[in-house]
Order: sequence, then C-alpha cells, then structure tokens
Amino acid sequence: MLFVGMLVPVLAGWFLIARRHADLALSLLGLTALPVLIWAASLGAEIGPCSVSNGCLTSTQHNQLVVGIVALVILLAGLVLLALAHKLFGGIVLTLSLVVGAYSLLRTDLAGAIMLFFFAVLGAGYVSFRWASGREASRIPDFPPTV
Repeated sequence: MLFVGMLVPVLAGWFLIARRHADLALSLLGLTALPVLIWAASLGAEIGPCSVSNGCLTSTQHNQLVVGIVALVILLAGLVLLALAHKLFGGIVLTLSLVVGAYSLLRTDLAGAIMLFFFAVLGAGYVSFRWASGREASRIPDFPPTV
C-alpha cells in the first residue's frame, strides 16, 4: 500500500495538471489528501497487517475507518469532475470528501483528521473565493458610468 499511496498521486497529478489542465490549487489539494485517504480506506477494508482480529484496531475504530472508503470514492469523483473542467462542482465534491475523510480518521489518527479538516477549510475558502470572483466578473457594468 505504501507504493500505491506514493505512485497514484504522481500519475493522477500528471494526468490532471499536465494533460487535462484542471484547476491547479484544487488538484494539488486533492492529490495531497489522496495518500492519507488511501491509507484510511485500506485500514477500513482490512488490507494489510492491521485488523480488528489481531488487536490492532477496535471494532469502533474499524467501523469509522470504513467511512474512509466512502471518502476515497468521493475524492476520486471530485478529481474526475476537476478533470472534466467542472471547477465549482469538483471543488465542492473535493471539500466534501475531505470532511468525510477527516471524520473517518478521528478515532484512529488525530493528526491526519486535523490535516484533512484544514484542507477542507482551505478548499471551501478557495471555492467560495472563485465563485464570488466569477460572479463579479459576470456582472454587467452600468452605462453610462456613475460618478
């Protein structure tokens, strides 16, 4: 899983940024969160040496880490939306996946949960800034200009 967590963001970043020209900030935010969500999803799916049966996880922690699988799927959907140039909806879905991922890590990895929550706040701020600046650019100015 270590190589998957390192290789997938590089390949996805090459596809998103170099070939599809997706939004750079949102793509980097999603790609940075991707290894952490892959790790949470793999623990939720009991891939690897850590599982409930060998005492590494409690059943409550495992049940919450299963939500990491959902967060990973939502993140991948957000990256696909960004690749299709749907910046607003892709950013909203990406931010949602970061919040769900932060929730899934709360009982297992507090540092990872705080990081994902911080990324979600950054993503929400960036999306709202882009939305507000897009609305201002589409306004038709008064003619003749008022003094």
